[in-house]
Amino acid sequence: MMRIVAAGALLAVLGFTGCSGPAAETEPTGPSTEFGGSGTFVVGEDVAPGYYRQDEPEPACRYTLENANGEAITYGRGDAVLLAEDGQAVTLEGCGTYEWYREP
Repeated sequence: MMRIVAAGALLAVLGFTGCSGPAAETEPTGPSTEFGGSGTFVVGEDVAPGYYRQDEPEPACRYTLENANGEAITYGRGDAVLLAEDGQAVTLEGCGTYEWYREP
């Protein structure tokens, strides 16, 4: 009986509840958790840090992820973009709405 209690306590500490798997992450408060269209969005000011994705990617969507100095880190097309650190920026052209889905 002691092993079952200890295992249950360990699972609770690790964030598991019942059979549903890990506890869901909570959406951050503060800057917006969605962005899209065309424009430049600064992480920590305009949008919260985290991973973002589009549910329905636009074929013409292009993005550039820039560091705090404005230098391109990566660019491309796709349905997901990582916004990791405050001060980074993402510039979009012709994109749908990107929505936050988890912390970096």
